[in-house]
Amino acid sequence: GLFKRERIYKPIELFMLILLGVVIFISGRNAYNPERVMNVFDEYIRMIILTFLIINIIKTEKDLKQICLVLIGLMTFLVLYSYYKYKTEGWDISTPHYTVDRNFFAESIVAVLPLAFMFFENAKNKILKVIFLGIAAIMAMGVILTYSRGGLLAFFIVLFFLFRPFCYLLVF
Repeated sequence: GLFKRERIYKPIELFMLILLGVVIFISGRNAYNPERVMNVFDEYIRMIILTFLIINIIKTEKDLKQICLVLIGLMTFLVLYSYYKYKTEGWDISTPHYTVDRNFFAESIVAVLPLAFMFFENAKNKILKVIFLGIAAIMAMGVILTYSRGGLLAFFIVLFFLFRPFCYLLVF
């Protein structure tokens, strides 16, 4: 299975990460505007390092669940913090301190939303079910308040795939 006690790291994965870095560097140098690409090159390096860490940190199903819970918690905090600033200081909810792009913020929320639904469906305790459903509602509110059309479209696509069995009942 996927979750074993042994190390997941294999030399081929390291080779693929190095190859990805080389491709990013070469494509960045040959881009239409290489200066702009090189300005965000550190972002690419961080993503490669993050991928390497994820490959080597997640060894068990428990590790994966813990990382997913951290992602859910951080995104919920960011949405609530942005809403707080929106209400108290007049901030645009789509521009928390880490980004100025409402589409990126909505995309980040939509990417984490299925994790909240996964924990909602798998929770055995009713209190946990209510908590994860509330978190999903908070994230849905965050997507709507970003006023991102792409984020809203992505949100509805995610909802379609989350509730696909119910959609089949409606269609057939």
